[in-house]
Amino acid sequence: MLIDTHAHLNDDAYSSQKLNEILTNLKADNIEKLICVGFDMPSSVRAAELAQKNSNIYAAIGVHPFDCENLDPNYLKTLTSLISNKVVAIGEIGLDYSRGNENKEKQAEVFLQQLNLAYSLKLPTIIHLRDAYDDMLKLLKQNKNLLKYGCVVHCYSGSLEYAQELLKLGCYLSFTGVVTFKNARKSVEVVQNVDINKIMIETDCPYLAPEPLRGTLNEPKNVNLVFEKIAQIKNIEGEVLEKILRENTRKFFGI
Repeated sequence: MLIDTHAHLNDDAYSSQKLNEILTNLKADNIEKLICVGFDMPSSVRAAELAQKNSNIYAAIGVHPFDCENLDPNYLKTLTSLISNKVVAIGEIGLDYSRGNENKEKQAEVFLQQLNLAYSLKLPTIIHLRDAYDDMLKLLKQNKNLLKYGCVVHCYSGSLEYAQELLKLGCYLSFTGVVTFKNARKSVEVVQNVDINKIMIETDCPYLAPEPLRGTLNEPKNVNLVFEKIAQIKNIEGEVLEKILRENTRKFFGI
């Protein structure tokens, strides 16, 4: 069975009925476990609650760069109050310059605050990175000590050369349905060349549904399509790849 390492079941895109359907069918859909990932304070609370109520769900808590403005001064204390044995990472946190009008200094400040929090809690981090490659690499190199407990760049879509720099820092790379897209040349190249022991898979649902479902509401069961594409690219038998990816994930998140 597979582990979806990055799912947003805490997103309003899912009705209560749809969420219950997903949770009920996880095993039938070949999903052993999943990590429900926060992106702001309310979604982090929701992720922690879902993890407590469901034995096969774990949570990551954190503030996405788009939500770094107007944070409560005590937000780090609030995040810390959510910690339990079901919270296995701080994330998703990072940098995103895709909108073109970002407060880059504030993004970096909040990112580093949460990176320090993860280190203090001895937890790995889930990194969101979009259109901010140079600044992210600089921050990670300057704060390499804070990566001691692990980091994964989720939904990786950068170049092979950049991936190699991340690997030097000990980072993992996680791939979504984007790897199935016809124009995903860079992602395919990275998967082809990166050590399989540094790879994880995810849906990032409700976003980025893989082919042939592109444009629809994504859900955890579609991680099977990501898995099949990785197996094809790496030319690895399904049973072998399943074991490797499961061990990568268990090792990283401690689950």
